[in-house]
Amino acid sequence: MAATRRVKKPCCLRTAKQDEFTVLATRSNKLKDFSAGERVFLTTLFARSKRVGKRELKIKNMDNNLYNKAKEFVLDAFAKAGLERDIVHAQSTAYFIKELKPEADETLLIAGLSHDIERAFNGDWKKGTDDPAMLKKHQNLSADEIGKFLLSAGADEKIINRVKRLVSQHEVGGDEDENILCDADCLAFLQDKALRVVTKAKEANNTKEAKRRINMVFSRIHTPKAKQIAQKWYDEAMKELSKKS
Repeated sequence: MAATRRVKKPCCLRTAKQDEFTVLATRSNKLKDFSAGERVFLTTLFARSKRVGKRELKIKNMDNNLYNKAKEFVLDAFAKAGLERDIVHAQSTAYFIKELKPEADETLLIAGLSHDIERAFNGDWKKGTDDPAMLKKHQNLSADEIGKFLLSAGADEKIINRVKRLVSQHEVGGDEDENILCDADCLAFLQDKALRVVTKAKEANNTKEAKRRINMVFSRIHTPKAKQIAQKWYDEAMKELSKKS
C-alpha cells in the first residue's frame, strides 16, 4: 500500500505558537476570507517569525506567561465574536510596534494587541468616525476590558495601569510610547484595510468618505519612520480612489 502523502498547509495557516508575530487570525483556514494585501501580510509575518528566531524576538523584562495570556484572551475574544480581521489587525499592530521600537516592553505590546478589544464585546459601533467623544469612549472601553482581564490574570498594578493608559490614548497618541502605539495602529489599518475601504466606498458610490477616513488615519501618524512606511499604502489607496469605476 502506498504511503499517504501529507499535504502541508500554507505557512501562514499553521498554528505554531512561536512568538508574538505568530498569526492566529487564520483559524478559519480559508485564505479566501482575506484580501490580497492581508494574505501577503500574513505570509510575510509568519516567514519573518521563522527567520529571525526566538532569541532575537525575546522581549526585555517580559513576563512571557502574562503576554501569552493576554494574547490568548484577545484572540479568543475576537474569534468568538467572528471578527477574524480584528485578529489580523491586533497582531499587525503588535508587529509594527516592534518595527518602530524594537526594545518595546511587554506593556506596550499588550496594549498593541488589545487596543480595540472592546469591539469583541460591543461590535463596531463607532464605524470609522473621527468624532473625539466617540473615539475617547472607544479608547476607554478597550482600556477597561484589558484592565479587567489583567487584574484577573494577577498582573502587577503598575503593569495594569500602564497598559490601560496606553490603550486609552491609542487613537491620538501623547508621550513617546503612546505615539508608537498610535502609529502602529495607523500602519496596521493602512496596510490591512485601506484598499478594502476604497473598494467598499466605490461600490457604495461614496469615495469622499473613504478619502476622508484614509486621510484621517494618515494624518494621525507622529513619527517620521512610521510616515515613511505608511506612504506607499497611502499612495496606493489614493491612486485607487482616483480611478474611475
